[in-house]
Amino acid sequence: MNYYVAIPFFAVLVNIISTTYIFAQNRKDPVNEAYIWLSVFFIGWMFFDIIHWSPINPDWIVPLLRTQSFFWILSGFMFTHFTYTFFERKRDIAYYTILTIAMASVPLGLTSDLVIKGYVSEVWGTAIIPGTLYVPMVSIVVLTPFLYSLFLFFRNMQRSDNETKRKQCLLVLWGTAVAVGITFLTIIVLPHFFNFPALPQTHLAIMIHLLFVFAAIVKYKFLAIGIRDAAQDIFSSVRDGVVLLNKINGVIQINQSAKKILNIESDENTQKIVDRLLGTNLTENNIDEYETGLNVGEFSKTLRVSRSPLRQSGSNVGSILFVRDITSKKHAEYEVQGLTLILQKPETRLWLQARPKVNFSLTCLMS
Repeated sequence: MNYYVAIPFFAVLVNIISTTYIFAQNRKDPVNEAYIWLSVFFIGWMFFDIIHWSPINPDWIVPLLRTQSFFWILSGFMFTHFTYTFFERKRDIAYYTILTIAMASVPLGLTSDLVIKGYVSEVWGTAIIPGTLYVPMVSIVVLTPFLYSLFLFFRNMQRSDNETKRKQCLLVLWGTAVAVGITFLTIIVLPHFFNFPALPQTHLAIMIHLLFVFAAIVKYKFLAIGIRDAAQDIFSSVRDGVVLLNKINGVIQINQSAKKILNIESDENTQKIVDRLLGTNLTENNIDEYETGLNVGEFSKTLRVSRSPLRQSGSNVGSILFVRDITSKKHAEYEVQGLTLILQKPETRLWLQARPKVNFSLTCLMS
């Protein structure tokens, strides 16, 4: 039995727990969702190590290692995707270049001997015999996106005026430093200077790095996790529709009154309907209150929308919408306006003068 398998098993278990916590809090938040995908690819990477280090048929080793390459090849891009989402950065040519290179490399890793030729037994289990493209792919497809993403974290840490955001960036950078330090310690220092057996350091490094990223997510609390709790009292105490949005107008939470007003029956339609509700006001941040018409099911409604910013530590982290159905009020106003126009006509005045009782009744009705 290979007891080293306990290391990736423990790393997978820790990452599953942290990912489950984020998933349970608010899986639809963009930052949380990006973290979940990043963690899934790292867990998949380590999971295949658990399998091929276990007692299995030797003929399965190479297929398993090739399948594993799908996860480690795309891990660099997933970290870049998380970084762009975390900073609400617009996807640019660098993002799509990293994605294109990663997707083009996946078929090579799954099917080609240019990446994995076979396997060899080592001190902690079986390992791949690299092909000619293995080192370039690790360097370009995996490490380069990681370094680029860390550069973005470092730059944002220096430029951000938000103290909380700077601390979050610092957490991610510290996680990387600790992960690299453990790798250096377990694969170079301990074996070469203290005759200590080398450990499968990759899994420890991934686990620690993800834990620091997890800590940064939790410190991103007001937007990614805690904003639901912060607004819970508002949701339960008002009769108007309330919609909570993040900085990029993604729906974080919506109360039952808003769902009833907007005729939302499933979560899949929520974002689309709210985008229609915002309409041209989506980019007009100076608009605090406006009226808009919205086709809801078979009916057309007139809604009054009040929009207020949500701030944390001086920075805008989202907005809150108060939605009120004023359709009945508008219909009443139109009826009064129509009746007023009728009463202003000369023939109507002559008719009313000839029938004072009717005039009195209509006057009472208008008052």
